[in-house]
Amino acid sequence: MNNSNQYGYDEVVDTLGDSIEIYRKIKTPLEDGLQFTDILALYDAYPLAMEVFNDRNTFIRQFLDLTPEESVQVLDELSARTGTPRDKVEQVATQSFQVASRVYRLGSYVIEESKGIYADIQLIGGLSPEEEA
Repeated sequence: MNNSNQYGYDEVVDTLGDSIEIYRKIKTPLEDGLQFTDILALYDAYPLAMEVFNDRNTFIRQFLDLTPEESVQVLDELSARTGTPRDKVEQVATQSFQVASRVYRLGSYVIEESKGIYADIQLIGGLSPEEEA
C-alpha cells in the first residue's frame, strides 16, 4: 500500500455514509423479521445501493490511498454526517457497508428475475384465453 494522499477521501466518506443510510432505511421494517411488505423498504434503499456499487472504483482507489491522518478525518466526518457516535462509527460503517452490498445484490437479482417474468408474460399475452387454460 502506497499511502500517498494522492486521491483524497471524499468518496470514502460518501460511500460509507450512504451505506449507513441504507442500513437505517431498512432497519425498522426488518426488526420484526422479514415480511413480504418489507420488500418495499429494500426497494427504497436500492438506488443508494446502486450508487455505492457505481462508485466502487473511486471508493477503493481512495480507501487504499488513505493516510493515517485521512483515516481519522474520514471517521470524524462520517460521525458528523450520520450522527453516529465517534467511538461506534467505524463498526457501524463496516457492517452497514456489508448490508449495502447485500441490498444491491438482492435488488439486482429481483430486477433480473422481473425481466424474465415480464418476458414470460409477454409470451403468454399473445395467447387467447382458451390457449391459456
